[in-house]
Amino acid sequence: MAYLTKKYPVLSQPTDGTSLQATPTSSIDLLQAHKVLSTVTFVTTAGYWCEMDRVLKPGGYIVFDAMTERCLSPATIEAWARRGIPSRSSYPAAMPSETITIFSPLGSAAS
Repeated sequence: MAYLTKKYPVLSQPTDGTSLQATPTSSIDLLQAHKVLSTVTFVTTAGYWCEMDRVLKPGGYIVFDAMTERCLSPATIEAWARRGIPSRSSYPAAMPSETITIFSPLGSAAS
């Protein structure tokens, strides 16, 4: 993040792991969350979606990636199981694609 704030005219706001409380309501033109929502629980993701919706200016953009069932082929699941990903980890935190479409800040625009 330090690179982006030095190179471009962007503002990096701190988060607390559950909210965007440092960011004023309707103040963001572009909100980007890269490799965040695939590592946190469903409840945390849902909370962040509410916060994203709160801080976004009308006409603004939210860009995020998420892991869905489309990412979890049997071969992928078997490979991860063989590697021994710790069961106490929240990664990978898959989100049903229909949930993203219906409930995320993008609403029916998500794909």
